[in-house]
Amino acid sequence: MLKPLLSVIVLTLIIFSAACSPDGTTTSDEENGIGETAIENSTDIILTTESATSLPTELPATATLPPTNTSEPTLTATPRTILWQDDFSDVNSGWERYRQFDGVLDYLETDEVYQMQLTQQGNFFWVYLYTTFTDLVLSIDATQMSGPDGASFGMICRFDRPNVTGVVFLITSNGQAGVGTIEDLVFQPLPGGEFADFSSINTGLEAVNTLEAACVGDQLRFSVNGDQLFELTAPDIYGDAIGLVADSALGEGVDVYFDNLVIYEP
Repeated sequence: MLKPLLSVIVLTLIIFSAACSPDGTTTSDEENGIGETAIENSTDIILTTESATSLPTELPATATLPPTNTSEPTLTATPRTILWQDDFSDVNSGWERYRQFDGVLDYLETDEVYQMQLTQQGNFFWVYLYTTFTDLVLSIDATQMSGPDGASFGMICRFDRPNVTGVVFLITSNGQAGVGTIEDLVFQPLPGGEFADFSSINTGLEAVNTLEAACVGDQLRFSVNGDQLFELTAPDIYGDAIGLVADSALGEGVDVYFDNLVIYEP
């Protein structure tokens, strides 16, 4: 009498198993239309003051608002007005193109940067570009790619080409910075702008530092990587050009890349 009952149980299990998997296999997410979504490569976008201030007008339905703290109101940073910018991707943007026995001052098209390479010791090279802005804030990314530790490089404001004078903002690859002028074709520090050590400077080869110099009225300010290092009284120099500079006083083979130059309204 037990044999018919066992047959019924076995038959039930076979029917249940066939209903769960008709062909004996499992289904994947892809077969159910739940495959991964590919993320398309995006291109770099330079933000303008318009795009930086645009905010969504509606929140998603699933968004959760943070608790409101009435004792500490949220501060919104005011975007700065960009007067001019250059990422050095266009070799016709106006900078000098010089390749001679003593160095290279030219666009490096493979990396889309501006290169200042000094192949002889004791040179103080600069390049300049005329502007229509007397007062400005100048920002740039600077990287020493090769050369002796302590080589100096940076930028110039109020460069007067006929008299070869200007206000110079320099850093070194071993963590120093200074502010001065060009006199007799060499750098002369201003009072209070002598070279000093600063921990905010990224040291060593291939270290990127963001330099920012403000030349506004009779005031000068120099910041590196967001930290203000100097605030000085400006000398009586009123040239109408900006510039980039590199120095090989410590040895030949200095190679510096510049990128992402921006002139802001002060």
